Amino acid sequence: MKDSNLLIQGRNHTFEGHYDSSNQFLYLDTLTGLPNRESFLALLESKEQEAKNHLILSIGLSHTEVINALRGPVVFDSVITEAKNRIMNSLPPEVITARIGTNQFCVVAAYDHFIDAAAIVKVAKEIQEKLDNLFFVDGEEYYIASYIGASIRNYHEYHEQPPLTELVHLSDLAVIARKNEIYRNVYLYDSSIKRSQETLHKLELALRSDVEDQKLLVMYQPIVNLSNQVISLESLVRWHYGGEWIPPKDFIPIIEKLDLIKEMTLHVVKQAAKDWKMWKEKIPTLSYISINISPHLFRHDEGTIILQPLMELLNQYGLSPKEICLEITKNVFIESSTHAFLKKCHDLGFILAIDDFGTGYSSIGYLIKYPFDLLKMDQEFINRMEVDEKLRTIALSIVKLAQKLNIRVIAEGVETIKQLHILKEMGVHAVQGYYFSKPQLLDKWDSGTFDERRNSFFKLH
Repeated sequence: MKDSNLLIQGRNHTFEGHYDSSNQFLYLDTLTGLPNRESFLALLESKEQEAKNHLILSIGLSHTEVINALRGPVVFDSVITEAKNRIMNSLPPEVITARIGTNQFCVVAAYDHFIDAAAIVKVAKEIQEKLDNLFFVDGEEYYIASYIGASIRNYHEYHEQPPLTELVHLSDLAVIARKNEIYRNVYLYDSSIKRSQETLHKLELALRSDVEDQKLLVMYQPIVNLSNQVISLESLVRWHYGGEWIPPKDFIPIIEKLDLIKEMTLHVVKQAAKDWKMWKEKIPTLSYISINISPHLFRHDEGTIILQPLMELLNQYGLSPKEICLEITKNVFIESSTHAFLKKCHDLGFILAIDDFGTGYSSIGYLIKYPFDLLKMDQEFINRMEVDEKLRTIALSIVKLAQKLNIRVIAEGVETIKQLHILKEMGVHAVQGYYFSKPQLLDKWDSGTFDERRNSFFKLH
């Protein structure tokens, strides 16, 4: 059979594609009969010269993977087919629909008038209302949810307009970014989304390289014992990229997303172990260095796995576990592997601290269940305790409870002398914050300012 033109027809579209005798369904989605991604993009190219405004909607369906896993492909196909019918029935006849992915549809609509957010919401809302209704297959009920990315091209706007095929990618990008939500689960693409995604992509590449090459920097912030002036240090990872310091809140989630948190943690341990002897020369009373343990490690059950390389590093640099404090945030306690990890750490002799205690849904039960030596009071208490009597009362009750459990309390985020006096009066064991020192690199350590602040405080007490 010779190649010829193939006419694809449906309720709301007619598309003439190329017929390939080796694969007659080259341009058709065999399940729904709709154009597939390739034919949809070809159709958009053919409409490129139309003097109309165009709206592209990328419609993703969630929960369908669960249906496929639990009930198999036959039920899944029925749900997808019904979803196609509901989408097409919610649109005017002239709108073109395609199936461009396993659980993804795309539509293009042409308008003579300007397309704004209200016009997009009107179309998207109609689709979502249809898809929100229950699906019935073989007497069973199923529910799916939809999320829609939108991109538009208004011809009478003065800035350069992207080709229609590019609008498909931009509508996908709007869903991925989940920004600029104009209606429930409806996201309108704007240029800032692409810029931010490109920036994120560059950050991911650079961060992966720097983590693997151990180029992240480790800074240290002193923790001052309020009774005997003994100093400890918290190690804090920092990233210098593109001539500026990237905040941890921006790059730590990327490291977790890239599944590099184990490598980063071991890098911090290695650097802290290497710096230990030099720190001891600068601060003879140095008690320990603390390392933060990310909750992400426990989601992959790497908490216990990380202990062997951690111990190897300590042995290599001549440190004992009692000179290392492992700080655990309260988020890890939802993970089943937490108990085994903490027990092994305790048995090995590590100092254990629960971090950010006192906010959210912190449970006093953690203090009883797990063998903590230290409790780090969240800085939210410290920031407001000067003006909030209720917070001071809660903070005091935490201190008293910890003392009865033989757990020492460290206050984080101390910035003023007044906060310091309040905490000293409460019976807090130690403090950490900008009042004594910001986090610093070992070779940039400003011992003069630190000693001056510390000596000034202790002369008054």
